[in-house]
Amino acid sequence: MKTLLSIMLIFLFISCSNTVKSLSDDDSAAVLPDGDEKNYEENDVDDVEDTEQTEEDDSFDEDVTESSSPDEQPENNTVTIFNGAVCTGQTKCYDMEKEIQCPKEGEPFYGQDAQYAKAGKCEPINYTIKQYNNGETVIDNNSGLEWQKKVIPVRYGSFDSASTYCESYFGIGGHSDWRLPKPSEQMTIIDSGHYNPAINETYFPDTLPEFFYSNEYGMTAGFQHRETYMGGVDFKSGLYQSYMVSDIGGGYMPAAASVRCLRTAKKPADCLRKVIKNDDYEILLDLSNNLVFKNTVDSGKNWQGALDYCENLTYAGISDWRLPNRNEVNSALNDGSHYLWTSTTSVSNPAEALVSRNIYSEYQKKEALFEVQCVASSPCKAGKEIWNGKECKSFSELNLKEGGCNCLDGYAWEDSKCVELVCDNDCKSVEHSTGVCVGYSTDSTHCQCEEGSFYNYGGACVNLCDDDPCKSVAGSDGSCETLNYSKYTCGCADGYFSNGGSSCGRPENCTYTGWVPISVCQDSSSNLMWSSSNSSNMSWKAAKQYCSELRNAGYTDWRLPTVDELRTWWFWLKICENIKPDGKCKVSEKSGCLSESCMADCTCPDAAEDYETFMWSSSFVSDKVGYAFVLFNFSMIEARNINGDTSGEVRCVRNID
Repeated sequence: MKTLLSIMLIFLFISCSNTVKSLSDDDSAAVLPDGDEKNYEENDVDDVEDTEQTEEDDSFDEDVTESSSPDEQPENNTVTIFNGAVCTGQTKCYDMEKEIQCPKEGEPFYGQDAQYAKAGKCEPINYTIKQYNNGETVIDNNSGLEWQKKVIPVRYGSFDSASTYCESYFGIGGHSDWRLPKPSEQMTIIDSGHYNPAINETYFPDTLPEFFYSNEYGMTAGFQHRETYMGGVDFKSGLYQSYMVSDIGGGYMPAAASVRCLRTAKKPADCLRKVIKNDDYEILLDLSNNLVFKNTVDSGKNWQGALDYCENLTYAGISDWRLPNRNEVNSALNDGSHYLWTSTTSVSNPAEALVSRNIYSEYQKKEALFEVQCVASSPCKAGKEIWNGKECKSFSELNLKEGGCNCLDGYAWEDSKCVELVCDNDCKSVEHSTGVCVGYSTDSTHCQCEEGSFYNYGGACVNLCDDDPCKSVAGSDGSCETLNYSKYTCGCADGYFSNGGSSCGRPENCTYTGWVPISVCQDSSSNLMWSSSNSSNMSWKAAKQYCSELRNAGYTDWRLPTVDELRTWWFWLKICENIKPDGKCKVSEKSGCLSESCMADCTCPDAAEDYETFMWSSSFVSDKVGYAFVLFNFSMIEARNINGDTSGEVRCVRNID
């Protein structure tokens, strides 16, 4: 019956570039819909840059090779439109309690996870191993996330220590943007074809089957007190887990927990989801994955009943519906109140299948009754057309921007279409307006302002630089930039620095005021100028790059200070006699004393204990590979591993002209 309806629909909607098709009876044959080719947007990938090598930083040799083993991978283009969500990794079929031979169309249990993956209805799992000189990472080519390949066998007793580990981690690749993943990001590397651990061990070897930290940590109001919860993913089962880590009674933690850090190497486009309503149907379009959902939920079905219901459904002009897998169901609009069946079976207990409540998924007995929300591959060409419940329409016909993510300027999405907006003012007569009316809805509109001008919420577009206010500002080069409708900033001449507002300051002498100076200052006794303070701690590699790229007070010749230059802080921070340039501390590039033995007298007797931080220098320890000198607590010279899990403060320096 389903095949017959599909043939009828193909004839009826021949104008669509991608007609609805049924799966082949032979489930071993991959049947791809017409026009279902992948669409790629060629963008530069945030890849590792080759860097010049010096004797002092040869540990950061970043010659990169990529391994696509065991499968050949595509080029590093950014995928903007998928032809389906990513496959889950499931390859076998099951009935209500055990593994079975995959059924054919019309047979019981037809239409489950592995069958639609084999038919090309989801994007194959696609990893690339990236080889650096000091280790490997794994890039997920679907999500654009770069992961630690091997988890370092350490245990963390708190969320703060786990978070600090990732934020300071740059041992592989030299990148300084590693972080804890979101639970939803952790879910992207779950492999539902594996258990204990639920991950592809070819790419992620030695993954412990236990809880992994995520960035989810916060307070929830309790009955009489506040409770702190921590969330993450258990890589034994592949399910989300949360723990109450503290309350008045103490709280608890998992017996063991691991950390796998990630960074964003490239980012797929994030198109909006759109609901199309009609008297006879309501569908949800997931444009980023080219999926269509039946946007109403049906209840009271066991797992086999859910499979059968979707397989036999004809709705909104589509007959090729299926029960979504665990990754597809995440694209549905679920506010957490629905418990939705997925087509993904538990490989450790085939009598159970995954029930999704957004990220809070769990395996339930297949005999239980839960809700169903069916999904289908869009019958329209990915990234070019949109299914309106009756036919394929081009984005231009619907006044949508390329990719379908938003309406064209002058339109807003309402009542299943882009509606033209009308402003109270005639925008063509408003100064600094483009003449176009914009807004989020027909009830909230305003005139679009030209670049450099801003809407002032009073019907006008303003550019505060029109009257050249910076020409009369002392130290300004006369340039002006409007930041918003009420604030502008002046460009400063060489030798001056901007305070982020409309004035320019000249570097003053570095003087002791009880704390570290924040603004640019100069020390005439050492002929050095110090940059404004940076609010972020960073790795040594990031600190060195930051200084080399810094433009501050009109100067571009900033650099990371030597240990000798750090010791000149004595003159304006009043640290102890030992540290001053002619003090007992022998550490110095000028004198050539850079070994560990030179640090014997590099500590202040009354060293501060309540302020634990350090500042990086560019000077390396001569007899301890990979270690640089730092000024710790402004009271001692220490050595820190530039490849370790440490991050410090940075103030850049230049010679006074």
